[in-house]
Amino acid sequence: MLILWFFISCYYLWRKWKQYKSTNLKQAPAPPGALPIIGHLHMLHNVKLPHHALGAMADKYGPIFRLQLGSRSALVVSSWEMAKESMCVNDAAAASRPAVSGTKHFSYDFAAFGLAPYGPYWREIRKVTHMELLSNPRVDQFKNTMFGEVKTSLTELHETWAAQKDGSGQVEVEMKRWFGDVIVNMLLKIIIGKRCVGPNAKGGEKQAKDFQLAIRDSFHLMGQGLLRDYVPLIGWLGFNGQVKVMENIATRFDVVLSEWLDEHKRNRTSSCCGRRDGDFMDALVSLYDGKGIEGYYDGDTIIKATTLVSLFCLILNFYS
Repeated sequence: MLILWFFISCYYLWRKWKQYKSTNLKQAPAPPGALPIIGHLHMLHNVKLPHHALGAMADKYGPIFRLQLGSRSALVVSSWEMAKESMCVNDAAAASRPAVSGTKHFSYDFAAFGLAPYGPYWREIRKVTHMELLSNPRVDQFKNTMFGEVKTSLTELHETWAAQKDGSGQVEVEMKRWFGDVIVNMLLKIIIGKRCVGPNAKGGEKQAKDFQLAIRDSFHLMGQGLLRDYVPLIGWLGFNGQVKVMENIATRFDVVLSEWLDEHKRNRTSSCCGRRDGDFMDALVSLYDGKGIEGYYDGDTIIKATTLVSLFCLILNFYS
């Protein structure tokens, strides 16, 4: 118990020292009620919809204020003027993401664009992602892929009805799962070049299902947040149960991504896998296979991390 209080006292003194060092910096106002060590975390505890709690604070404290979440300061903006000031005028300051457990384990140690610290590596991968995934020619190419997947999925649905219809001419279909499979196949066709779910899938259905489950589990964990990310003392004392779960999910991601990457390397010399007409992973393999970016990450890590974060972003875009 004495050791615990010693660590708590040291941590508290360290926080006070940091606050003293930053007294000359101009900071946004903070609501009253912050507690030692945890700051304003208790105001968001046991709240089902944290954005509602933040909205109520914005109504009370104005369009910009600061929350002290343990050892981290968070700036909360709730008007378009403040958002423009933060994300456009001062975009470089807001480009980096906090180095928390979820982003570390689900980004190959911050190799994923969007989760990496702002700098030369971030700018390089951003440029590649824009050219090979988000440029107008690539988006036009992917439109045809998406329309083709919808047509294929509807054809499969009709074939299922024809084969399984009962005496009344009806077949029960779980539409939530069907729409989910359509979206997954669309994204996989864009990113890795093949559909993996359904009667006409080109193999890899188990991989796709494992990947879907891992994404669901990772979103759940990142939505919860880890207290140790805000109060490092908890990690120092060895409370790392959720981190081990994250490491397990990251391993599941890596197994599937490694299989996809090996398959792309084997097929690289095939005429149908040229860089410009191929999928996104083909383009990454052409750029980084065996090369990497000196001083940052090896080629395989860059390819897998960029593929993973691209799938994350596309899934969030489709479901938002």
